[in-house]
Amino acid sequence: MSGRLGSVAGKVALWALAALTLVPLYFLIATSIRPGDDYASDPGGLPSGLTLSNFDRLFAIGDFVRWLANSVLLTGASTAIAIAVAILAAHALTYFELPGSGVLLKLIAALMVIPPILLVVPLFVEFARLDLIDSYLGVILIYAGLALPFAVYMLARFFRGIPRSVLDAARIDGAGPLRVLGEVIVPLSKPAIATLAVVTAFFVWNDLLIALIFLQSDEHRPLMAGLTTLAGRETSGVPVVISGVLLSIIPIVLLYLATQRLMVRGLYAGSSRGGG
Repeated sequence: MSGRLGSVAGKVALWALAALTLVPLYFLIATSIRPGDDYASDPGGLPSGLTLSNFDRLFAIGDFVRWLANSVLLTGASTAIAIAVAILAAHALTYFELPGSGVLLKLIAALMVIPPILLVVPLFVEFARLDLIDSYLGVILIYAGLALPFAVYMLARFFRGIPRSVLDAARIDGAGPLRVLGEVIVPLSKPAIATLAVVTAFFVWNDLLIALIFLQSDEHRPLMAGLTTLAGRETSGVPVVISGVLLSIIPIVLLYLATQRLMVRGLYAGSSRGGG
């Protein structure tokens, strides 16, 4: 009896926590569809009326579509570069007999604890010398570089779990290192790569520090930086900015939903293979 009560209490607690996590989403939706004067009179209250004028105003006074396109470009390019370089680096550190590869991997892991804000000044000075300030290429390189330590460490750890017999069988069949990587290691590492892609995309999409400092024109700003500048304009209003924030989470939620099934299938296949 006590066990059943404990199970019910645990489920109630989980449902309560799940409901609590939906409070920010409710705030976003409720604020974005409230008239501006209604929000100004009672910011924390329930909406007294519903309107879509905030979305119309968002597209009218801001470059929302341009900012969105910039975010997609920066996120996609940074994630692709980081994953491609991480795959090659993790492959070399894991399967090639390189002197000091173990120490190098630990040093790479240690880079994860360095806050990005410590790198802003030297990066700005160097990128100004290279004429990469307010440049897509410069910011993409920064994002990819910041994501690389975690990506290399994660993939190297995952690659080490792949059975050597599978790789040896491919080599016996005449496959070279790159063919083994592309046809054996990468397909078996889909769960790790999918997880890494989502984590990197989350980081780049939500970043504000690098975007505000290195992308200084409205034409090049990504979505989060653009909404931040929009929030400082007197003509915008909080509900308009919140409408932009609400729209900004849709692409990243769609990315998570698109990769979730792949991640679950890959993790299940990996656990089955490991169990065998």
